[in-house]
Amino acid sequence: MKKNFQTLTSILFTRLFINIIFDKHLNLEIMKTIGFNGTFYTLWEVSAPYKLYINKHTFYMAVDYTYFKRMSLCLESAKRQIGDFNYNVDLNLKGNSSWIQRNEKDTFLI
Repeated sequence: MKKNFQTLTSILFTRLFINIIFDKHLNLEIMKTIGFNGTFYTLWEVSAPYKLYINKHTFYMAVDYTYFKRMSLCLESAKRQIGDFNYNVDLNLKGNSSWIQRNEKDTFLI
């Protein structure tokens, strides 16, 4: 019983620690971005690079790409739909699903 309690306590502490260090949304800058999937211009949110921890001693830099919707066949129309928000245009941003780009070659030890 004591061993199970210690294991459970260890797991809960580890999860709490991971949730704290993985909380990348604290002060994370997000930029609306127009992409192009070959036919339609698309709306994305792209995060600034942040540290994504593999464990409590190791992290690498990552960027979130979050897909929202198809916008228009015309770039000017897509820009008008965004309105007064700051945005980027990245015509190399393709697809219709979200992902995290991990730069694993830049892995750092703390």
